[in-house]
Amino acid sequence: MLTSSAHAIRSTGLRARHPWPAFAGLLVCLFALATPAFAEWELVFEDDFTSQGNPLAGWNTFGDAQASRKGRRGNALQLRGPGGNLPAYSGAVLRLGGGIRPDELVVVRARYRTGAQSDEGSGHLAFKLEFKDRAGQEIGVEELVAELSRDTARRWNEIELIGRVPAGTASTDLAVVLVQVAGSRCEVLVDEVEAERRMPPADFLEGVGGFEASDGGVVGWTAFNNVAPTPVSEGRAIKAWGAFNEPYGGSGLKRMVALPAMRSGEEIAATVRTMSPAGDSIESTRNFAVLRLECVNNAGQTIAHKECRPLDPEQVPMTTGAWNETVMRMNPPDGTVAVRYILAFIQPTTEAGSILFDQASLVRSSKPGDELLENGDFETASTGIPGWTTVGSAAVGGDHARSGTSAVRLRSATDPKGSGIERSAPGLSAGDVMRLEAWTMVPSGGSVGDDDVRVKVTWLDRNGRTRDTVTQPLKRGNTEFIVGAWRSGGLELQVPRGAVEARVAMVLPGAPGADPREAWIDDVTLSPSGKGRDVAGIAVPIANSGFEGGIPDPQKWLVADGAWSHNQELQYYAPDAITVDRGRMIITTLDRPIGDRKYSSGHISTQGRHEQKYGRWEVRAKLPTSQGMWPAIWLLPVDGSWPPEIDIIELVGKEPDTVHHSYHWGPLRDGLNPWDLGQSAVNKTAGMDFRKSFHDFAVEWTPEGITWFVDGRPTHRHAANLPQVPMYLIINTAVGGFWPGPPGTRTRWPEKMEVDHVRIHRWVGEP
Repeated sequence: MLTSSAHAIRSTGLRARHPWPAFAGLLVCLFALATPAFAEWELVFEDDFTSQGNPLAGWNTFGDAQASRKGRRGNALQLRGPGGNLPAYSGAVLRLGGGIRPDELVVVRARYRTGAQSDEGSGHLAFKLEFKDRAGQEIGVEELVAELSRDTARRWNEIELIGRVPAGTASTDLAVVLVQVAGSRCEVLVDEVEAERRMPPADFLEGVGGFEASDGGVVGWTAFNNVAPTPVSEGRAIKAWGAFNEPYGGSGLKRMVALPAMRSGEEIAATVRTMSPAGDSIESTRNFAVLRLECVNNAGQTIAHKECRPLDPEQVPMTTGAWNETVMRMNPPDGTVAVRYILAFIQPTTEAGSILFDQASLVRSSKPGDELLENGDFETASTGIPGWTTVGSAAVGGDHARSGTSAVRLRSATDPKGSGIERSAPGLSAGDVMRLEAWTMVPSGGSVGDDDVRVKVTWLDRNGRTRDTVTQPLKRGNTEFIVGAWRSGGLELQVPRGAVEARVAMVLPGAPGADPREAWIDDVTLSPSGKGRDVAGIAVPIANSGFEGGIPDPQKWLVADGAWSHNQELQYYAPDAITVDRGRMIITTLDRPIGDRKYSSGHISTQGRHEQKYGRWEVRAKLPTSQGMWPAIWLLPVDGSWPPEIDIIELVGKEPDTVHHSYHWGPLRDGLNPWDLGQSAVNKTAGMDFRKSFHDFAVEWTPEGITWFVDGRPTHRHAANLPQVPMYLIINTAVGGFWPGPPGTRTRWPEKMEVDHVRIHRWVGEP
């Protein structure tokens, strides 16, 4: 593999065996001559990839962390409460690769399940993204906590953590931590960790939602009543408190935000963080916070609005002193040219308390058009529920809307069919995984149970025939059920084979002979979950994400993580491209974008593990041979200089039956490369099937010269201008570049390079 930009060639040679002599004297003579040849090599490095790898390889663990066979499809990370002084911690930390950059979004997903022997309330599981500078100092952290309970022991739960990479970040760590908070048994299993990077959508607020401006933090905003900037640990926030001089008074900020080139049906998302500080809390009051969007047309008229309550202790329990992030989505009606963004503290009476607002933003949806259930917020100004079909006593009302002005009320009495709403979502594809979410609430005095509102999804084919039906309660995470409080719930659904449409119904079943029951529904959505189809993100490679241990021994091998290119290649070298399975090391090359590269592949070396001057390097391997592939086995000097370079073999996909052998040497001058200066020795071996059959590739380097071998047969030799510094071994597959050219329509995906074993011998002969 060239470090600059030309191809290379190499050769090898085993000493010929002498026939058995007819005369004893000749036998003695020949034996004396042959003996030093068999004594010149000492085996100093060997890997046949048959030893069982550490299931937690690649992760740094602490506390009681170990592998468990109770994973979803194999191993899982098992964390147990270590006891002792509480709180106590167990966990694992992984350095994320993939070229993560400041200002990007990092999305991490994983599955977890509480151990069956855990005691109720014994702890919680924290997922953390820790952003560090070049000195390794933490400059930011994003954390998501899952409370462990009996419910989380019954099934595997999915968690998703999203963090924005702060300026100055040089590395990003993912930490999974079990926190034991009670002197009892505590256990959790974690599996199927995955991550991706996303570019955040442009913020219409132009960054002023952080309130960090030097003039006090309200530049571009109009303040009303009692508002003032206040310092917080992350910088500044805006504090709002009651007017105290009028019933139902309020204080806050507002800003008119232009929405240029909005498309019909496009979604916007408003985000804000809120907190009620200790010593001035609204926890025991009727005060609440409001996030409101008002859509404005060219005439300055408000043509639609939507609002929610990020903090409202009467609706949802809150924690004083803790930040709460709220996201509200809205589809502006046609004719919208701007949005009035409002943050307000509302004081129904004269009770004290204050609210802090920070990190407000307004963005276009990163996936416009994904939402498949129009009017899921029931805000369309019309009679009935446009787009929805009603069953029984279902109607739009404004008494208990979660957001905006309307929600759907379900009332159930004697009708066995109950009360509900239903609509169809077309345009689906088999295998897609959809996420259905909704908010439900039982008003005060109601008798509806926790899981009484049920979801029914009927899958239809192109002829409207039923392919399958799913009916189950709306799953609701860990949010406590409280009468009068809104709760979110959802479930994932995979589109079955042959289905192109989903008929979604939400029903409150009938109860003949019982008292009437009532429940409210709002903000129903159906959209791709990100599984089973391409999503608007770039994969972050995670080696050993399933805790199976199928990765090379880190004591022997250095696995690359980076978008290296010395010869115009197109690949990203990803850690998860190198795996070990059933006695083989496999480099998998994929048509998968990572960073700014279109493809991913693998690069592994003994750099920093095993380096030597002189010796014999042996690799038994199968090679990828389709268009655009560039597998190589080669040596580079430990001091970082170039040349020299010894290429044991290289193959380019346009010559699938040929391997090239080469040696390049210096010194360089006038900006020229070795091949420009006649400082390259090249040869090749042709006429073999390198894809379907294993072949033995080797090179011997001694003070006398360099010899290349294929399947034990010497193929090339060079004896001048030899390297004078120790070298290390590299095995990789590049994609594209000036020599093989880019992949094409006949390129096989995935492509694989399989390595059966690697052996390195030290030269112990006399110079």
